[in-house]
Amino acid sequence: MDDATKPITNVGRSTWQYFGQHAVFTGVVIAVAIACVLGGIVAHLPALAALSLFILVIGYGIAQSRVQNAFMRQFAAANGYSFSPDASMDGMNGAFFRVGYGQRRYDLVGGSYQGHPIELFLYQYTIGEGKRAETYVYTVFRLRFDTAMPDLVLEQKKYGVGYSILKTAASQKEFISLEGDFNKYFTLSVPKGYETEALEVFTPEVMGELIDKCKDLNLEIVGTDLFIYAHGAVGKEATLLDLYGIAHYFAEQLGPVLARMKPGLIAQQEIGQG
Repeated sequence: MDDATKPITNVGRSTWQYFGQHAVFTGVVIAVAIACVLGGIVAHLPALAALSLFILVIGYGIAQSRVQNAFMRQFAAANGYSFSPDASMDGMNGAFFRVGYGQRRYDLVGGSYQGHPIELFLYQYTIGEGKRAETYVYTVFRLRFDTAMPDLVLEQKKYGVGYSILKTAASQKEFISLEGDFNKYFTLSVPKGYETEALEVFTPEVMGELIDKCKDLNLEIVGTDLFIYAHGAVGKEATLLDLYGIAHYFAEQLGPVLARMKPGLIAQQEIGQG
């Protein structure tokens, strides 16, 4: 498989195909794993078997990373966007990006939609130490507007406390209860004094769209940036296109709303700074 040209619609499936079509890489991984087992004595065989399994897992991870990179590169090319395998953490001001350590952005797709700069990238960080260390990966969309908005956190409730990453940002905010079934799926928090502005953004139509399509996502607004966080590295074309559609939806919805709200937001921010 030529990772740069063959269409990838499912990263998991294409990773296994990668092994079948890259004989040298596959042979090296398997040979090293077998050598670990055959090179030891019987007393050490369990430990060496575990090491061989670890090598196989590492080999799969390398292949998956290469395929994921090609998948994102293809998405960028298909939409006329730029692509970079690595990206700086500069400008990542959301509370989410202050969690843990070893933060890294990679496989960055960049461009614009209806005049709004847009980025899609994979993001990882680690929490815990030693054997308790866990590394998390998210797929993130970043939309930039020309109006600074009140910082806002919309957190889905599905995963519970273990995945409640954005509570760091919500600790100094007011929690808003919205109508209908919205509160079953999300927790919405905004700075004190901006409750009315939040209701202008989260209209019944927007809430319905969020319930229908975004129950597994977290959203954070920081200044002029809207971040959409999806747990895990998205590896299916259909899922990625769905996320892309959601980013488009917010670009189309928030643009006109913010244009109407801009004078009031500027006035309120000036009062707060005074």
